[in-house]
Amino acid sequence: MITQVDKLGRIVLKKKIREKYGRQFIVVASDEGILLKPTSKDPFKDIDKISDKLKKYSLKELSKMGEEEAEKEVERKLKRIIK
Repeated sequence: MITQVDKLGRIVLKKKIREKYGRQFIVVASDEGILLKPTSKDPFKDIDKISDKLKKYSLKELSKMGEEEAEKEVERKLKRIIK
């Protein structure tokens, strides 16, 4: 689907897409482009899913994973600045 942004910054999505994903989205901007992520209809259910996945890791492992992701993010940002 190809769409355009109007003068007020709005994007029109086809009815079929709105019916499938809803009418509220999180806009995620990245180096690759823009992603529209539907907001959760039941955020507490999503939290339960995430917490179940995290239970298999120790606090030390989660901390290390967070540090590694932060380092990767810094590297990506530095590469953009240096270009």
